[in-house]
Amino acid sequence: MASSKITNSMIQSLTLKEAVKLRETLDNHIEILQEAKREENINKVNSLLEEVGLSIDDLKTTKKKTRKSSGTVKIKYMHPDNKDLVSTGRGRQKNWISKWLEENPDGVIEDLLVPEQMPE
Repeated sequence: MASSKITNSMIQSLTLKEAVKLRETLDNHIEILQEAKREENINKVNSLLEEVGLSIDDLKTTKKKTRKSSGTVKIKYMHPDNKDLVSTGRGRQKNWISKWLEENPDGVIEDLLVPEQMPE
């Protein structure tokens, strides 16, 4: 790298034509530096791949983990009088459950368990 530095006063003394020419020169120089850095990085990556025994194709073929679908969720709670009102017990409590609990002060949510969910 050259030891001479461009100062702010030097830039301010440039004519428009000189400033445009300087910008073109700088743009070209930046492109050259970026390409050199890109090549350097590619060489580093290739060296690392070789070091760990992988190829570019190995990177392209990595499989992403997919989430296994568990299917439908079993019904956990059912209204004792209206079998159409059901809940899996996930998420927010259903309005019908809250209402049933209010209307049955001695009742507990376990009273609404479907038969296969009842503790023995």
